[in-house]
Amino acid sequence: MQATHVRFAIEFEKELGVLDRAEYLSGVMYSDSRYTSGIDRHLTHDSSLKITYALVGSDFEKGWKIHVLYDMLEHDYIFGLFNITAKLVAFSDYWIKISAAKFIEDLESFKLLKESKIIESISPTSTPNNEDPSKLSKWYDLQRSVYCSEIPSIESYKPMMDWFDEDVPGAGVRWEATTRDLEKDPEMVKNIHAMYGMIVKEFYDGLRAR
Repeated sequence: MQATHVRFAIEFEKELGVLDRAEYLSGVMYSDSRYTSGIDRHLTHDSSLKITYALVGSDFEKGWKIHVLYDMLEHDYIFGLFNITAKLVAFSDYWIKISAAKFIEDLESFKLLKESKIIESISPTSTPNNEDPSKLSKWYDLQRSVYCSEIPSIESYKPMMDWFDEDVPGAGVRWEATTRDLEKDPEMVKNIHAMYGMIVKEFYDGLRAR
C-alpha cells in the first residue's frame, strides 16, 4: 500500500529539507521490503521514532522514517475504526480487515497522487540491513507492477494480491474480498479517507512543536 506513503512523503518533502528525491522515495518504499527480503519487522519499523526524528539523517533515512511514522500515527485511528484492542497477528481476520482499510485508503491516494507515474521511477538505492539485493529489488518491482495502471482500481493491485496468495495461500483472496465488502459501507469509506488528513495535521503539529 505504497501510494499513501509516497503521497504523505511528498507532502512533507520541503519541511524535511529533502535534496535528493530519488533517495528519499527509495527510503519510503524500503520499509515494507521486508515482505520480500524476509527480515524481521523490527529491523525496518523502529517503534521508538518521534516525528522530529524525520528531520535528521540522509534523505533515504528521512524517507524510511516518515513511512514508519505514518504507520505509527495511523495505528490508533485504524484500530479505532474496528474497535480492535487485541494484539494484531499477521494474516488473522483483524489483520485482513485493517489491511483492507489500508487498501481503500491507498486506492484513494493512488487516484489523488498528482505525479501519478512517480512510483514507477522508485528504485532501491540502499541495503541498510544487508538484504539480498535481488530480494529487495523484487519488492520495488512488485510496486511498479501495481502502480503502472492508467486508471487506478482494485484490479490494479492484482499483482500484489497474487504475490500474497503465493506467499500465504488464500491471503490475497481474503484481502480483496474484505476490501470489496468494506467498500459497500459509505460511512466506513468516508472514515477511512478522513484518516489521511488527520495524520497530516498531527505530523505538521509535531514538527512545529520542536
